[in-house]
Amino acid sequence: MLDLSWQDGAACKGRNTADFYVEADDYPDVIAELRELCESCAVLPKCQIYALEWEYYGFWGGMTMSQRRAARRQFGIKKRSLRSANLQILEGGKREARNNLERARAVGVARRRPGSLQNPR
Repeated sequence: MLDLSWQDGAACKGRNTADFYVEADDYPDVIAELRELCESCAVLPKCQIYALEWEYYGFWGGMTMSQRRAARRQFGIKKRSLRSANLQILEGGKREARNNLERARAVGVARRRPGSLQNPR
């Protein structure tokens, strides 16, 4: 069972879901607004962990789809399938992915400004 209870404390709770699924290149003003919202969010670290492990589409954890893809490649984080049954996810999930995310945070990938990843695509 995937525990998403942390989403109840998200700064974006109640916002129109469609805003999170726009093309970053086509709607830079929306993405900039979402980034500001994420920077002030109390559950940002949990959202980033979830996004790197589970989400392919959309804007999650202060990152666009291409930024998450680049971070996964750079730190060897494998995206999991939401179709997997009976998974028990704790903060960070598998130890290996948690370590990789911690390495990503140590070099500042998870907190950088828009467009600052070395290999954004």
